[in-house]
Amino acid sequence: MLRHVYYYTHLPDSASRAEARIAGDPATWLPAPAEPCPDEPAQWLVELHAEGALPEGVAACASRVSVSDPRRGDGWIARPLSWQSDRLERLLPVLSGELVLAALPEHGWHLSLIGEYRTPLSVVGEAADRLYGHRVAEASVRHFVLAIAERLSGVPAR
Repeated sequence: MLRHVYYYTHLPDSASRAEARIAGDPATWLPAPAEPCPDEPAQWLVELHAEGALPEGVAACASRVSVSDPRRGDGWIARPLSWQSDRLERLLPVLSGELVLAALPEHGWHLSLIGEYRTPLSVVGEAADRLYGHRVAEASVRHFVLAIAERLSGVPAR
């Protein structure tokens, strides 16, 4: 089953350099610490979090985040990306989507992640996703977007 996830936040006007940063090295804006994968170019090891959806002790997952070259339009920039667990890739879904930074006239910036994932493990995975998996995916996307917003603007986004 293919599931969609979306989260957005607002960045203040002080984030005007965000567009140049997001076009550059992902290690400067991915949730810290983002370490380059030694065996794969354009991949970073990032700890993804699902606080609020899972108990604190199991809410983090080391993941490989792949980031593609930016696409640009009038007043926006997008970075296609995907992520998967670094250790449990067969048990956890792979997310693919697009991180979009769009200028808002006189009101700063809109940062969003629009993505989708396919539940793993067939029928069992679909049942687990209905029970709690989608909440975990939403929490992970929320934390990811807010962590990037904070790195881009220097202001905690909540």
